[in-house]
Amino acid sequence: MRSILASMLVNVGDVIMMTSALELIRQKRPRTRIAVLARPDAAELLNGNPCLDELIIYPYRSGSPFHGLGELLGRIRQGHYEAFLSLDRRPRGAMAAALAGIKERIGPDILFAGARPKFWTKFLFTRQIHMTEDECRGSLVEMFQLVVRRGLEIEGKGRITLPPVSPEKQQWVGQLFQGAKGPVIGLCVRTNDPGKTWPMNRFVSLMRRLHQDYNAFMYITGGPADREYVAQLTEKLGPVPALDLAGQTRLMDIPALAAQSDLCITLDNGTAHLMANSGLEKLICIMIATAPKILIDSMPQAEFISFSSENGHWPDNEIETDAERVFQAAAKMIEKK
Repeated sequence: MRSILASMLVNVGDVIMMTSALELIRQKRPRTRIAVLARPDAAELLNGNPCLDELIIYPYRSGSPFHGLGELLGRIRQGHYEAFLSLDRRPRGAMAAALAGIKERIGPDILFAGARPKFWTKFLFTRQIHMTEDECRGSLVEMFQLVVRRGLEIEGKGRITLPPVSPEKQQWVGQLFQGAKGPVIGLCVRTNDPGKTWPMNRFVSLMRRLHQDYNAFMYITGGPADREYVAQLTEKLGPVPALDLAGQTRLMDIPALAAQSDLCITLDNGTAHLMANSGLEKLICIMIATAPKILIDSMPQAEFISFSSENGHWPDNEIETDAERVFQAAAKMIEKK
C-alpha cells in the first residue's frame, strides 16, 4: 500500500489518542504516504506531526452532510489515495472517500461505547472490521490501534505523538514562569461539556489552599470561550494570584507550559491529553461521571479523582470536602521528589 487517507473528524482529545494509530502505521509501513482528514481545531497538533505526510482540513458540521463536500472531493481526488481508513466511524469521511473514487475503504462496524451507527453506513465501506462492545469500552488508545492492526493486518503497538515544542515556545514559557517561588501549577477549569466541569467554587477553594500552603505559582488555561468564566473565577479568588491565560494561548502552547510545570490539574478534555503527553510527570485529572479506564493508556502518570453530582446539583456543604480530596492528592505530588 503506497498511500492511505485516515479520517479523524473528532474532538482534539480523541485526535491526540488517534496519533498512536498513525504512529503504528508509520512504524510498520514506513514507505506508505499517510494523509489525515481532520477538523480545523485539530490542525495545530497535526501540522508538523512526524506521523503524517499530508493534512486535509474539513470544516465538519454535524447534520450538514453536503457542507464543503465539493471542495473536499477535489482535495481527496488530488491525493490519489489507494485506501481509506476510518478511525472515527463518521459516515462523512467514508462518503467522501467513496464519491472521490478510493477503491479500498476500511472501517470498524462499531466504535466508542455509544450508539451503533445507522445500518446504511456499512455500504460506504468495502471492508468492515468487527469490533466488540467490550473492546470499545476499554482504552481508547488501544481501540484506535486495534482498528489499524485489523484493518491493515499489521502487529505492534504505537505511541501518542505531538509536534515538537519549538525553542521559541520554551523560552517564552521560561520567561512566563520566571520569579516563581513556589511550585508551578497549571489548571484547566472548564470544558465544553457542562457535565464534565467541576464547579467553580470547588476550584476556588482548592486554589486558595495551594496558595496558602505552598505559595504556588498558578496559571489557568482555556480557549476564547472560557475567558468570561475564568475571569469570574479569578475575581472570586480575591488576593490569591493566578495567571489568566484563557484565550491567550494556542493549542500547542499547552504542552509547552505543562513541560515546565511541577503539576497540572485538569478536567477530562483535550487539554488533559496535551498536558499528559508533554513530558509532565505529575498530573491530576478530575473526572465527572466518566470511566477513567478509557484514558489510562493516554495519561499513564495521572491520578484520576472522580466526582458525581445529584442530577447536576452540587451541595454547597461539600465544597471544602471535595476541594480537600484534590488538594491532598496535589500535596502528595508536590512533596514527592
